Amino acid sequence: MVVKVASNSLKGHSSSQLRLALLSLATTGVFLGQSPQSHSAGLSLVDFNSVSAFGSAGAGRGVNTDASVMSTNPAGMAFLGRQQLVAGGMGILAGGDVRGTYNTMVLDDPRGRTYHPDTDIQYYQTFGSTQNYKDCTGFDGDPSTCYEVNGKADDFLLPEFVPSLYYAQPVTDQLWVGVGVYASFGGETKYKIESPFRYQALNSQTRVVNIQPTVSWKFDDTLAVGAGLMISAGQLEMGRMLNPWAGAVTDASAMIDGEGVGVGMNLGVIWKPLPPLSLGLAYRSPVKIKFEGDLRAAGIPGLGVVMGRYAESTYDPNDPTTYPEPILDAQASAQWIIANRPGTMKEDARTTITFPEAVDLSLSYELDTHWTLLANATWTRWSRMERFKITASGSPAGQRASDIVSVSNGEPGSNVVAWVPQDWSDVWSMALGGQYRYNDKLLLRGGYALDKSPTSDATRTARIPDNDRQWLTVGAAYQFNRRYSLDVAYGYMWMKPFTVHDANHKVDGGRQGTNPATASFEDPGAVTAKYRNMHAHTLAAQLTVKF
Repeated sequence: MVVKVASNSLKGHSSSQLRLALLSLATTGVFLGQSPQSHSAGLSLVDFNSVSAFGSAGAGRGVNTDASVMSTNPAGMAFLGRQQLVAGGMGILAGGDVRGTYNTMVLDDPRGRTYHPDTDIQYYQTFGSTQNYKDCTGFDGDPSTCYEVNGKADDFLLPEFVPSLYYAQPVTDQLWVGVGVYASFGGETKYKIESPFRYQALNSQTRVVNIQPTVSWKFDDTLAVGAGLMISAGQLEMGRMLNPWAGAVTDASAMIDGEGVGVGMNLGVIWKPLPPLSLGLAYRSPVKIKFEGDLRAAGIPGLGVVMGRYAESTYDPNDPTTYPEPILDAQASAQWIIANRPGTMKEDARTTITFPEAVDLSLSYELDTHWTLLANATWTRWSRMERFKITASGSPAGQRASDIVSVSNGEPGSNVVAWVPQDWSDVWSMALGGQYRYNDKLLLRGGYALDKSPTSDATRTARIPDNDRQWLTVGAAYQFNRRYSLDVAYGYMWMKPFTVHDANHKVDGGRQGTNPATASFEDPGAVTAKYRNMHAHTLAAQLTVKF
């Protein structure tokens, strides 16, 4: 993992699940840098691993009839009949509108002052416009000064392409083996550097791709089981600007960029109690990925007000304006930063994310020779996402940005550089669809899905602006000949409007800047925003080659 912090003035900058790049393997390099999928709302922009299943909004995907079924239910390979290769891709055009306000308090009111760049370490440039500063009430109830900026955005979600690849072949009449490469979790949002969201989030990206060797066994024409080994390769990237007390025009900016690998299992069973009825049950295990890398910080000397506060603070139990416990490392680091003005500060950094388990129930029922009813229900244990924590280590004490950040996070000396409570909830997603056999060559599909969000008004953040998702999809499959067939699908997703109130927290779960004893050492800033017209158009195609 790499955390980059660079000095930036307020000018244009180019960059939606945690929905939270991909590691390169010999056969999966094409998947690097692509937006991922997941089985439920949260860390995802699109929620399907199979183009053919996407045509029916995911209904019946666990009993699907091509090799892409292994991503949901590995038992499905045993009913394919013939060796096959399936290659697909989804193009996603997502959009939405957001209006937000960032507000923080100011340690030293800049209005009406004259600044001298050579002698005034606290203010070597005027921060923005004095119109952004206003009188307000401080955390202790006394008159104070606040900095406030308003803005809007409609380009924080970018076009994406999501590929997938599956191969399956029989070893005997009963035993099948195969491999799939597909995305399982992820999401990405990017805000411009001048937006009011910059102090909470610039870019946020979590991507996980699974390489899944798979085996299945068919007991008879009515029952099969399967198992897949999920090798999950992931990348994490998070960025934000730093200027907690609005003390300088030259913000620092921070980005976390990390990689890791985890292992899990995908298990399934398919039962056909009646000739027209297929039932599928599948379980995907949790996957723990440890992201490791570097912490890079630059532009920190520009935060003169904050650095001065730490550098000049001497612990005095009788003085309520000093921190309530010794912060010697933070004091030394602040003094070193002011004296040396380092361009870049580097530390090791790490975090661990456990991606949740899921249980999938699928049904397919042939009403007659033309019509088939499809249904699906998926439960995802998003309650595993209790918090997000990043720690740093490796650099000399007294020369670390983490010495200062860990104080603002309420745990001096812990080197915790990010602490975000998630408190997500377990959710269900439901899908209902059908397919119509027009003739021997053409099959038509359609479906509707409701994908519940694990977030709420209390836990939603600007990094993952998520809400319940609804999908309407249509699709078709055309059989060119005995060997080649093509699936195409289109889907439209929409969300209801929702609100985000995103503030900085301490490791005890409390909000920074609310305790008078420690508030001047913390980041009291927060963003309040309203998201509207959140939607996505998705166009997908998949080629199946049978041997």
